[in-house]
Amino acid sequence: MPILSPNAPNLAFNGVISVNYVIIGASAAGLSAAETLRRLAPDAEITLISREKEIAYSRCLLTYLLSGTISRDDIYFRSREALARLNLNIVSGTEVKGVNIEKREVSLSDGRQVHYDRLLAASGASPVIPDGIKGVSGQGVYTLRTLEDADRITKNLGEVSGAVILGDGLVSVTAAQALNSRGVKVTIVGIAPHILATFLDRRSAEILQEKLTASGIELMLGRTFAEVRRGADGKLKGVAASDGKEFQADIVIIAVGVKPEFSFLKDSGINSDRGLTVNEYLETSVPGIYAAGDVAQGYDRVRETIAWQPLWPNAVEQGRTAGYNMAGVEKCYGGCTNLNSLNIAGTPVICVGQANTDRPGLESFVLSDNGSTYEKIVFAGNKLAGFILLGKTEKAGVITSLVYQGDLSPTQKEKLLNRKFSYTSLSGLTPVGN
Repeated sequence: MPILSPNAPNLAFNGVISVNYVIIGASAAGLSAAETLRRLAPDAEITLISREKEIAYSRCLLTYLLSGTISRDDIYFRSREALARLNLNIVSGTEVKGVNIEKREVSLSDGRQVHYDRLLAASGASPVIPDGIKGVSGQGVYTLRTLEDADRITKNLGEVSGAVILGDGLVSVTAAQALNSRGVKVTIVGIAPHILATFLDRRSAEILQEKLTASGIELMLGRTFAEVRRGADGKLKGVAASDGKEFQADIVIIAVGVKPEFSFLKDSGINSDRGLTVNEYLETSVPGIYAAGDVAQGYDRVRETIAWQPLWPNAVEQGRTAGYNMAGVEKCYGGCTNLNSLNIAGTPVICVGQANTDRPGLESFVLSDNGSTYEKIVFAGNKLAGFILLGKTEKAGVITSLVYQGDLSPTQKEKLLNRKFSYTSLSGLTPVGN
């Protein structure tokens, strides 16, 4: 695998000397790193800092909480007892304001300074608020990134009959379904020509859009958003698109995307692009400072390039890898690729790799498209670059293994393109050891 940045890992401690580990962020990457460090360094001082009061919960389940499908207790992926066994110094509800690299100190919003020997930035991402939109500040306008966000929305749902969701991605669609299931009339306003455009192609999206519309969700796509309309009393009335179309609403949820959150490192000199750049040990350009999860960029095994991939499984694996290297146990991050598994309007969908693009060098094959099922595979030469399975997803596991395999033999490619292929025939395609 190529080196992602020129600096070599700093493994001077070798897990022998007592080391102060500080982790900024307490979600998938941060907790994964903390658990790894505690296993490798049982007596080390480990401090976990989170700007949120609630930690160790799954952001992926926020819309399930919004719909009432799960209870609040169900959203936590680590119990209080499990966290206590890790023996961490947990600082929650406190923001990191800066990092002094020379002094190896983290500055907190309450004025405290925390010393570190090894530091992990696992601070995740924050919601994007589009520039130039009038009226977004004030009552009735929400984001949906944190448990606190979900609580605020849920608290007022009894008075809500209509909602507008800005954005056409996964959070937008799943939030729309959640509100719709609770009797709220929902309109999605998005700039893309179809929903979930970051990983689905137009045809698969069209199938899902038909199902969403049939469930009562209104889709207004290919539109930009101009203004939140309020009455003289400041109470929210609705929103207006740039083409003048108006939508009445009691609440507005802004879900147009997220961006890596590393503002506390802005004066540190640490190299960054879209996210923090790291080498194959997940160490940044400053020795002793690592990055993992949504705040970092990583190696995409399919595209063979550096990419920002804000997905939960990627964050867990990056956190684990960073933990090893922080403890002085050399471990390379093997990379990953985009993988999305979801259920939209009762329809399961799995998308892996590059399946939503027609860029040069890719060859697409649609194996099934009957309105209820859709199967598409994409090749880059002899490599399987990605696929979409909609409706029937039982073949996803073995096909994913072929994505990671690399070059396929002519026989493998021919069988994969056979419209009557079965799980049994595909399972024999993967070489022993993959």
